[in-house]
Amino acid sequence: MPSRSGAPLPVLTVLAVAATVTSLTTGCGWSRPRVVLYGDSLSWEAAGGFQLELRRDARVRISAVPGAAVCDLLPLVEQDADNPPTVAVLQFSGNNTTSCMQGPDGEPLVGDALLDRYTADAEAVTSLLVGAGSSVIWAGSPVTRTGGQAATLNERYRAIAEAAAARGEPVRYTPADTAVLTPDGRYTDTLPCLAFEGPDRGCVDGRIRVRAPDGVHFCPTGGGGSAPCPVWSSGAFRFGTAMADAVQEALGEKDGSALSTIRSTA
Repeated sequence: MPSRSGAPLPVLTVLAVAATVTSLTTGCGWSRPRVVLYGDSLSWEAAGGFQLELRRDARVRISAVPGAAVCDLLPLVEQDADNPPTVAVLQFSGNNTTSCMQGPDGEPLVGDALLDRYTADAEAVTSLLVGAGSSVIWAGSPVTRTGGQAATLNERYRAIAEAAAARGEPVRYTPADTAVLTPDGRYTDTLPCLAFEGPDRGCVDGRIRVRAPDGVHFCPTGGGGSAPCPVWSSGAFRFGTAMADAVQEALGEKDGSALSTIRSTA
């Protein structure tokens, strides 16, 4: 998501570091599928749940950076194309604070210009990954308390995935955003607690906070998606698990909802 200060972030530099130094990897067998999660602060927050769900199924790398836009991802994907992941998950909610999201006047792109830039970049990244041999999953980002452009971008990503799938390409869209929304798709600060979420994890009267005070991120105590959450973050866990569930389905290892499985077995 955007920097709260509005200042551009050195995303390209951080992405390179994330890819080579600080990215987290699970699994040890080289025969296991390789999964990379590319995204912004929402994926960065959700990395723990994503990795936990996939720990037995794949080797996982997290290349998610707060403030990143799809255009910031292109150099890293080009680098990864030499050794492409089995499955690439992409989640971007509409940041516009980095240099590649500036218009000719040097101002951040907004409105239709922002949406069109994201669409063109998403198509380019999808083509690059598919051409390298990866399966691609576009994950929907949850709407913010004030709305934002996530819902419109999600529809753009869905359209890209459907068009690619119609061409026989291994591309799909997953509505991971619904994991932290109401059943009818609206923003909510709280949701019913999962079976294993007790008072020690913030469950109060059967409900638990799934969004941050800023109405954008997940950590109940705030932080803006730029620092580790000091408490249990149910929203981040749910979002990460939902994206991981789509990976498992793409790998043909599991059907159904990971969250439904957790609720019934925890």
